[in-house]
Amino acid sequence: MAEAKRGPIPPVFFLLALLLQWGLLLFLPVARLLPEAWSALGFVTIAAGVGVMVVAARQFTKAETAINPFGRPSALVTSGVFRASRNPMYLAMIVILAGGALAWGTLSPFLVPPALAWLLSRKFIVMEEAKMIEAFGVDYERYRGQVRRWL
Repeated sequence: MAEAKRGPIPPVFFLLALLLQWGLLLFLPVARLLPEAWSALGFVTIAAGVGVMVVAARQFTKAETAINPFGRPSALVTSGVFRASRNPMYLAMIVILAGGALAWGTLSPFLVPPALAWLLSRKFIVMEEAKMIEAFGVDYERYRGQVRRWL
């Protein structure tokens, strides 16, 4: 199995990203991009992200496979939200951050979602993909060829 360095799990980075967005809003809002009337769109986006995260986590639980990226995968989940994205939980984190940026409407919070996407890709997704190839071989390669990493 691919060697994984231990450290904070993705939800920790997600919560830090939320705090960073909030701090940027308070201390460096830069400019209002969207009128306050658009805030509702942000809340709808947040709700969609939370929904995807819950559904994906339930699929992992039902398949009895590890949600923790440092755990050992025991099942290849390819149905449900995993038909649209190989990483729907990470995608949900980015969608929630984007929703927060929409709700707040200022420029600086929009800088955080792409930064977290880059971090998740480099720190977790690459490692997880190597573990999936080792665990599931051709089946994972086929899945990877059919479904995009993000969306």
